[in-house]
Amino acid sequence: MKVGIFGGTFNPVHNGHLVMLEKFISHMQIDKCYVVPAAISPFKKNFSVYQATDYDRLFMLKLALKTFKNVEVLDYEIVKGGVSYTIDTIVFLKNIHSEDDFYLLIGADQAIAFDKWKNWEEILANSNVCIVRRPDIDNSYLQQNIKVILGHYLDKIHLIDAPIINITATQIREKLKNKESISGLVPEEVEEYITENKLYIN
Repeated sequence: MKVGIFGGTFNPVHNGHLVMLEKFISHMQIDKCYVVPAAISPFKKNFSVYQATDYDRLFMLKLALKTFKNVEVLDYEIVKGGVSYTIDTIVFLKNIHSEDDFYLLIGADQAIAFDKWKNWEEILANSNVCIVRRPDIDNSYLQQNIKVILGHYLDKIHLIDAPIINITATQIREKLKNKESISGLVPEEVEEYITENKLYIN
């Protein structure tokens, strides 16, 4: 079985995330996918100031993903607490899926700094890495960096061809802070949840 892992802060989850996930599942023929919100990202250690609790982020993910089949929101990193490291999540999931193959979904911005991840070579020893392009990173630049950083593991690297959607959680939080509409940027139920709970407005 092919097991997918898609981690992030999802603060909040948006339509760009959903397009990435959909293309990842179809392109790699993923049988079961875990979407894993971080407690504290090692690259975004100040993100907790952004006016959404762990519960809010989990609940918004569940709203956004309820139409996806064989996709589960995994609260392992949030329950564990502290700084979240992908290798810990992979080790945890290997206890559940000991005979299965793992596929980790990341963005191009993460790929060009993958050697900064904790135990990155162990991640590659235990999973395939699937990279989705970003609008702000040139494709040839991405491929050059992959060869330099991940050259010994090219058989474990997969490029996912997905529509480039220029949406970021930072932009969404800024719009909400400035009382601007986020319609079309997040799923409708997520937008309603944000409005009802007055998230990201301070």
